[in-house]
Amino acid sequence: MSLTGRLLVAMPTVTERAFRKSVLLVCAHSRAGAMGLLINRPATNMTLRRLLRESGLRPPQVAIGVPIHAGGPADIERSFTLHSSDYDLRSQTIRVTEDVWLTPHRAVLQDLGHGRGPDRSFIAMGYCGWGAGQIEEEIREGSWLTTEAPSDTVFDLPAADRWLACMHYMGIAPSGLSFASGHA
Repeated sequence: MSLTGRLLVAMPTVTERAFRKSVLLVCAHSRAGAMGLLINRPATNMTLRRLLRESGLRPPQVAIGVPIHAGGPADIERSFTLHSSDYDLRSQTIRVTEDVWLTPHRAVLQDLGHGRGPDRSFIAMGYCGWGAGQIEEEIREGSWLTTEAPSDTVFDLPAADRWLACMHYMGIAPSGLSFASGHA
């Protein structure tokens, strides 16, 4: 079963700082591995204006309220933009779900800064990657829960609220979960 377009929600047993109480959107998944973006880790000291400047792109010409997030520990100098389906760079854009698309190209940043971008967007620096069978093993070991990825969770819900909202969406009270893992 493909995990593309699904959310991975960290179990309380995940204590590694980068993934503690994290929510990831799996953007691609195959037998070769998986790629996803953390969607609940705002990046500190990063703005779209700064990102455009550091990327060598023209500064924005419109008021910008687009937060930048830490998408994962891999390739943190590279940006990935999740966005609504009203924006498509043809060969650069990947459909993740019906309502959430991914463009890992600088052109979308420039378009956002000049009022030509998608209606809804989420910008991340870096990504999370897994080798063949690795994410499946982490799920079997009880590190992650999976659920569908409503677009409002990705675009509208405050980042700080996403982990708890996903738990409630799945009908889980985090206080009732065990902090120990194991196998029966």
